[in-house]
Amino acid sequence: MSDQTPIVVGIDGSAGSRAALRVAAEEARAHGKPLRAVLVHGYLNQRHPGGATTFDPKYDDRTARAALDEMLAAELGASPGVEVQPVVVSDLAARGLIAQSDGAHMIVVGARGLGGFSGLLIGSVSQQVVLHAKCPVLVVKQRGAS
Repeated sequence: MSDQTPIVVGIDGSAGSRAALRVAAEEARAHGKPLRAVLVHGYLNQRHPGGATTFDPKYDDRTARAALDEMLAAELGASPGVEVQPVVVSDLAARGLIAQSDGAHMIVVGARGLGGFSGLLIGSVSQQVVLHAKCPVLVVKQRGAS
């Protein structure tokens, strides 16, 4: 019986998270692990289908799940070759991802997400995940990013 601890990947719609998703899917296939794709949403981070990030008081788990499903289909296609477990969490981005790291084989995050601190080499969410995750962390730098 194989170990079914998941490879967790944080998704926020950014180019960095899309790169992280592709790498995480490769890792999941290579290690025979399920891929847990996590979109964390809340007041400060609403990822809508189509890419809008404006505040919407009606935004809920169902809307977030639609956004996550859209991102997964766009990046992985209809048959990703790995078991995908879509997860929607209502929390602050770093805290929600760190909680998902408990019991995971590894967590994969993009080096830069949709945050507003573009001058940083590593984003604030990925930095917090690196510092506090309960499993190994892989930070993926988007190709062509400096």
